[in-house]
Amino acid sequence: MRARWIKAVVAGACALALGGCDGSNGIFSEMRFINAANAAKKVYPDLSAEEATRRFVIETFNEAYAQAKTPEQQRILAADFYLGFSMLHARAVPAYCKEMNLDLTGFAEVFRAINRNEEYAVDDLFERTGIAREDVWNRAQSQMMRRAKYELMGLGGLSAGSYGVCSALAKDPGQYAGNADFAALFPDISRVLTRID
Repeated sequence: MRARWIKAVVAGACALALGGCDGSNGIFSEMRFINAANAAKKVYPDLSAEEATRRFVIETFNEAYAQAKTPEQQRILAADFYLGFSMLHARAVPAYCKEMNLDLTGFAEVFRAINRNEEYAVDDLFERTGIAREDVWNRAQSQMMRRAKYELMGLGGLSAGSYGVCSALAKDPGQYAGNADFAALFPDISRVLTRID
């Protein structure tokens, strides 16, 4: 189950759910990597799904990073990557499990604590740009909820399913949230996001 969880965490980093929040300056305005796991498998057919997806995310970020002209554009790019990761794990997964009467508040809290530096950096960008996190969520919610369903089903396999995974996360949120450390999975992206200029 740990390997599947890591796969979902990595895929979540790709599940950027930022739909057109600010067309005037491009901040949080693209849907970049929603099908990264499938694309990664095509690019890296000989690697495990987890490693292929992780590498795909890193290489895709590096390509986009090279095109960013200013440190602010680079930071916004890193925030886009992280925000998709965060919205999937700290918002969509708990919301999906809540529909089954399972409370994942503890999981979301552990996730945010583990990724507190990234959370602070994204909150800072939201504050400086005047964009509300809730507005981004409202635009992305249906897509992220579908993504959460399939991620949970994949984690549990056919025997546990999404209900079994939600139950496990509700019972012991720290056991799995420890594998959701963005900085450990994507250290370069995290450094760009959290740097102080």
